[in-house]
Amino acid sequence: MDSPGETGFKSTLFLLAQSKTDIEIRERIFSDTFSGLVVYVDRVPLQGNRMEGILIHDEREKGKSNTLLPGRFSRQESPRSGHYFELSGGDIHRYEPKLQTFQKIKFDTYDLKLRIAKTFAAIEKKLKIGKCQSTIFKKR
Repeated sequence: MDSPGETGFKSTLFLLAQSKTDIEIRERIFSDTFSGLVVYVDRVPLQGNRMEGILIHDEREKGKSNTLLPGRFSRQESPRSGHYFELSGGDIHRYEPKLQTFQKIKFDTYDLKLRIAKTFAAIEKKLKIGKCQSTIFKKR
């Protein structure tokens, strides 16, 4: 059973995730906030949410690897779809190691769903087993 402090902390994390999917998307920094996704954005505008210079690496499907290179993207939210990235004008580079195949797919628009619940389930699991810690990378 969680202590009142742990329950409050988890509730706060979940509410934060629901309202601020952009909290960890920073200019010129690789972010792995979302489970199975690594996001890099070259330019984040001061106003609005259309970003440019984007690379998204998606390993959420077991045995498959997708790298998305959209021209632009924005963070969206809808009651039906939840949180997602709306991508436009780009390519998907897909690799399937078992089949030894590579595909390049062009798209005009593509909606990439974010699995917020899965991301926070992974954080909760780390908290329960006491392995949640931050890592600092230093230049050598």
